[in-house]
Amino acid sequence: MVNLCKKISQLLIKCDAVLRMGGESKGADQDVVIATELGLKVYYNLKEIPNAE
Repeated sequence: MVNLCKKISQLLIKCDAVLRMGGESKGADQDVVIATELGLKVYYNLKEIPNAE
């Protein structure tokens, strides 16, 4: 699990933001925690994303 979190962190470092789509997922919830710790903006709806079409 630690290795997976490290890989996710390495991928998230390259992101500007994260879109957390609906539905129950412990893994996705953990990704949001990591993204937040990295200072990334987390969106929960496409309409929240500026300039998203």
